[in-house]
Amino acid sequence: MLIFFIMLYFQTGRSSIWDWNRYIQYPKSSSMYVKRERTTTTFVRHLNISLLPAYFKNRIPFLNVTMWTSYIGKTSRVTEVIYSNPFTNETLATGFLHLVHVDFQTRKPVPISQDNTEYLMNRTKYQIPHKIRTAPPTDFIQSPKPDDVFSYTALVVSSDTDTNQHLNTSNFIRFCMDAGSDAACKGRLSIFKKDLVYYDIQMISQIYLGEALINDQVIVQCWQDESDVKWLNFDILNRSKIICKCQIKFSGQVTAPDFGPSTKMSKL
Repeated sequence: MLIFFIMLYFQTGRSSIWDWNRYIQYPKSSSMYVKRERTTTTFVRHLNISLLPAYFKNRIPFLNVTMWTSYIGKTSRVTEVIYSNPFTNETLATGFLHLVHVDFQTRKPVPISQDNTEYLMNRTKYQIPHKIRTAPPTDFIQSPKPDDVFSYTALVVSSDTDTNQHLNTSNFIRFCMDAGSDAACKGRLSIFKKDLVYYDIQMISQIYLGEALINDQVIVQCWQDESDVKWLNFDILNRSKIICKCQIKFSGQVTAPDFGPSTKMSKL
């Protein structure tokens, strides 16, 4: 399937990483099934976005998006996504979504219906040859969390939620970026000294383990990786339970416009 997005640009002169989070989730809400099932919904289990150097070179108004189903299991599927420059066809970013089908009431995984499985399999047959998986992705390993881990508190408000009245997955990453920026501006991150939005991001990976609702106060913990300080790790906790794990890999380069020294955390 080929579609395109109109890019939304941020204070740095390019699209924010939480907007990219929304872009990659288009397959979740797009009409991928032959019929909708009123008793089930789809939750994101694992999300991954990789931004290539070409993305940072030019500011373009549109994105071409190619997506296909690379894996269909009993209760979950994986959708791959490629974002490209519509004028040159150059790849700008790649990513995947691991989606789990759950019951509306119990929030427990349920089998994908036979009709929808056959529909997805038939669509895959006619797609341009792309990567096909034999199992969902599992490569997500955080470095150990230090005892003095930096913590940041965020309150979930109505505008942070989705149609299910849960904290939207794009706002999970916004909370992580807020926490990391606060840590950087307070001198808690060795190579980051200002808002994280000014640093080039190479990859983001998130595992979703739970939910947060309006008025929930979540704790975002942030720490640098032991082996590579350009990797930041995040845990988001709600009532002491981890509801999201996130990793963001930065290049360490600042290529966005700099509007002077950061004396406090800018509004993200």
